[in-house]
Amino acid sequence: MRVKSTRHFFKTGHFALFLFVCLLSACESKPEVIQLEGSTMGTTYHITIPPPNDQINPLDLEQDVSNLLIALNRTFSTYDTESELSRFNRSEPGKWVEVSPELLAVLQQAQTISELSEGAFDVTVGPLVDTWGFGAVDFDGLPSEEELAEAASLLGYQKLQIKADTGSINKTVALEIDLSAIAKGYAVDQVADHLDNLGLGNYLVEIGGEIRTKGNSPRNTPWRLGIEVPELMHQHEVHRALKLNKAAVATSGDYRNFIELHGQHYSHTIDPRTRYPVTHELASVTVIMNSASEADGWATAFSVLGPKKGLELAAREGIAAYFIARVGDKGYSVEYTATFKPYLDDAGN
Repeated sequence: MRVKSTRHFFKTGHFALFLFVCLLSACESKPEVIQLEGSTMGTTYHITIPPPNDQINPLDLEQDVSNLLIALNRTFSTYDTESELSRFNRSEPGKWVEVSPELLAVLQQAQTISELSEGAFDVTVGPLVDTWGFGAVDFDGLPSEEELAEAASLLGYQKLQIKADTGSINKTVALEIDLSAIAKGYAVDQVADHLDNLGLGNYLVEIGGEIRTKGNSPRNTPWRLGIEVPELMHQHEVHRALKLNKAAVATSGDYRNFIELHGQHYSHTIDPRTRYPVTHELASVTVIMNSASEADGWATAFSVLGPKKGLELAAREGIAAYFIARVGDKGYSVEYTATFKPYLDDAGN
């Protein structure tokens, strides 16, 4: 059964992630397979629930999911001027603000990733992204050093303070937070947790390419997904197949969002530490973890760090990560951590 929603809640922020998902174990249109789909967070969502699912009313579930996503939008959106995050972004520096458990949880995860990556991941990077022309601000040329310095003065994860015991946050400068590099993953987790609470043993939840799976696919085999070939001319071609049972996956790449100026390619991935777009050869990185929010955030961090430093950090932290780097004009090299290997579906290649 398929239920389609057409609600539009949220637009993604400046630091978008990209993941192509190929459901190699295609979900045939069988009556017993529940499929929900719709629009949220400036992108789309898809939920697939194989049998047994007799205890689920699809229309009620669709309403539950919609209500949940609307609530998360009201928390995380930077386009909704009255969202909880937007109100904090307008608050005065030095003022502690009590926030919802959802916003607190995401910020705590973000700060952990920022600290472990030594600032490669930073939810305050928005001003730099705007200055480079990848945000909502019109871009009219390469930014000057003065413009970059001005933008950099308004960011820094260290300038965001969290008091977990009181559930409150504070900023020491007039920074603004953008959670688009982690909020979609968190929304996936919240929907998946809701399905867990309903007692479902098999499902796939996807929002804007961030995914969490549990159990088996409609074919009663592990869910099979595909990492996309990181080239615009080969979109929707599968580079490598994955098999997942209970896991979350996210991919970040630079091959769909960039600018060309004076013959120079500028990646959309900005390094908050240098204030410049990254210059390494990483084309895409895929991360598999228990939670989609963590996978989402770490994929962005590794995109900034690049194939060498990213691989080293992933190995040190025991994170399952798969790096595709460019070699010359047309070739690619692949490296992945030992913890990623069990997810590779060699039978599907």
